[in-house]
Amino acid sequence: MKVQDQLPPVFHPGFAGHIGFAHADITPPVGIYARNWGGAKNDRAESIHRPLTLTAMVLANPKTKQRLVFIEGDLSWWRSLETWNSFQASLLEATHLPPESLIFSVTHSHAAPPLMESNPELPGGELLGPWLDSILTHSIELVETATSRSEPAVLEWHRGSCQLAQNRDMPDPSPGASRRICGFNPNQAADSTLLVGRVTDSTGVVRGVLVNYACHPTTLAFDNRAISPDFVGAMREKIEQETGGLALFLQGVSGELSPREQHVGELGVADQLCRKMRWRHA
Repeated sequence: MKVQDQLPPVFHPGFAGHIGFAHADITPPVGIYARNWGGAKNDRAESIHRPLTLTAMVLANPKTKQRLVFIEGDLSWWRSLETWNSFQASLLEATHLPPESLIFSVTHSHAAPPLMESNPELPGGELLGPWLDSILTHSIELVETATSRSEPAVLEWHRGSCQLAQNRDMPDPSPGASRRICGFNPNQAADSTLLVGRVTDSTGVVRGVLVNYACHPTTLAFDNRAISPDFVGAMREKIEQETGGLALFLQGVSGELSPREQHVGELGVADQLCRKMRWRHA
């Protein structure tokens, strides 16, 4: 008997069904209002570091026509709950989806414009509405395209760790102070949990890779003048080059977590952080 025949079988959490993907470029125009920091030194985006993308994954049941849809975008934050409610309602109506069948996730890059209606009182604010409308249009198209591309596939999950994130809740060192400062705290360990999902088709070809990790994309900050997905962009590029499948990033609960190297205006730093991300099995 061979040694491997004596070993217990290894099973990974997974799902088998019909899965489809589609993605689009949603990079806004240069000149759009992109002030995402209170201390920012400019209002308008002056260049593009990396394109912003929108990716959809659909889990479909060809017999019942039911679908579960996940859409992920290199986006920042919603200006108001009313804006999101309007966007969601239009997306659900156009795709004939119930609310419980849709997850729309943003990577939360601080180098992307806020999601809001046009505001001509803001520099470049007149470009915000048309850009938001284009995101809705792309979202509707991606859901239908991913649905049409759905095919038998397997989604398997693996658990590991990554040391990119650091705790940024620094206690004020002043005598008698009780507040916390948004800064690197070397005395508090960060949550390093990393979940990776791999989607392969019936021939074993990788169609998509999902990454769930908690780390605030605050690499590019006050001095930055470019549109960027932050470190997520370089991470996505690396995964897609290595696997051939589309990469989706699910931002975790990261209010107290951020890269150790952050708050800079150097675009190369965001790309370098990707190279420092290392997968380790938990």
